[in-house]
Amino acid sequence: ACSSTGDDDAAANDAKVVNVTVGGAAGFQFSPAEVTVKVGETVRWTFQGGVHTVTAGADCAAPEPTTFQSKDQSAGTFDFKFETAGDFPYQCTFHCAMGMKGIVHVTQ
Repeated sequence: ACSSTGDDDAAANDAKVVNVTVGGAAGFQFSPAEVTVKVGETVRWTFQGGVHTVTAGADCAAPEPTTFQSKDQSAGTFDFKFETAGDFPYQCTFHCAMGMKGIVHVTQ
């Protein structure tokens, strides 16, 4: 006979959270800089020193804060739940020119 596994229970719980470190030992970067989540899942950025932002947009000169935008922070977390599939590049508005960029790939 088949028995229930923990997988069924996990599906009933809140969707998965993927963690990204901001700054800290990694310096002026997001670690990992590239993550993949499914629609409905959340990315949690954890700030570890230095003042940074998590701001949508690939172009340093034209960020897209209406998509998602953290406050300027050096500690704590910023969560964003992705509701649509696609690629979502982001940056630290203070350090984008230094290459502080990342991307979230969202799949169905």
